[in-house]
Amino acid sequence: MKRLAIYTLTALSFFTFSCDSDDETVSEVTTEMAKATMLETDVQTSSDIVGITQTEGIDGLRSFFNLIGDTDPFGGRSDVSHEEYRGFVKKQTRLFRQIFNVKKSLTGKEEEDDFNFEENKGIYDWNFGTEDFERAGDSEIIVLNFPTENSQTNNATLRITDYEEVLIIDDGYEEYYPTKLAADLTINEALVIDADATVAYNDYGDPVSGNISLQLVPYTFSLVFDDTASTSASLSASISEGGETIVGVDLTVTFDAADKEEVTSVSGSVQYGDLKVKGDITNLDGESEDINDFINLEVFENDTKLGDIIFIEELDGNDLIDVPYIKYNDGTTENLEDLFEDTIIELEDFFDELEDWG
Repeated sequence: MKRLAIYTLTALSFFTFSCDSDDETVSEVTTEMAKATMLETDVQTSSDIVGITQTEGIDGLRSFFNLIGDTDPFGGRSDVSHEEYRGFVKKQTRLFRQIFNVKKSLTGKEEEDDFNFEENKGIYDWNFGTEDFERAGDSEIIVLNFPTENSQTNNATLRITDYEEVLIIDDGYEEYYPTKLAADLTINEALVIDADATVAYNDYGDPVSGNISLQLVPYTFSLVFDDTASTSASLSASISEGGETIVGVDLTVTFDAADKEEVTSVSGSVQYGDLKVKGDITNLDGESEDINDFINLEVFENDTKLGDIIFIEELDGNDLIDVPYIKYNDGTTENLEDLFEDTIIELEDFFDELEDWG
């Protein structure tokens, strides 16, 4: 898991290329200075992860998932397993669709009816006696009142103000996917989550475009992606607090044909605070098996170069894997996993916690 986390972070950096080199001042810094900057970033990043994962919004979502782990607010008890709920937690675009109206046949094949937002409008209160949601009144939207952890009253309210979905039929399977969702969550009458999303899919159920905004007070997450062009795809994402961007990513990928199987170039940028990874991906159709021959990455603090990211083959059991290192300006190298140990630990802890939701 540790390696997977750092590879995921590094993979994001693969797809970065930003700022013209003429705008850069490549200043030589000592290895000690560069390492200190990386370690400081690790401390700040891990702190930000803790801050994000300990917001009231996350606590509210955790409480909600634990309540609906074996409950369907609109149809009584559900026979969906914990593993399936954990699955849809990770597939966030199917969140409300699978919470509210999942049905199973005797064969185990998932069969779903469309979720009728209009018919399910109303107020639903958590009943502490029956440990289930029960309809409590009419409403022009869907309102779910429930308790957060250790609360003796329904002190949290999830409002779903808009919802639409589309039926995808692929290889004999029918499944509904949400195309529009607007919802918010309050705890003790204070707004902690505000979500607004629109997503479009192709004939196979793959998301091809979307605009997603999630306010997890005090943080705001945004994601815009578009894969509808014939030979390109783009993505823009950010995390901000109080109007200040913490993380920003812009990415454009071009392909050699409309089937989008072969990447020809990648461009964009990724930045965390003053730390930025820049580079390019070239010669993707070359014969070399050395990843360093076509991936060029440099690490900067503002305009000061701290080093290059390289990949060194190491044994993992009986397999050879490419492990990311930073190569400082003096030629010495250091494992990125070691430099970002605190960040990886916090990510691991949060992912492990997600496994227990529901």
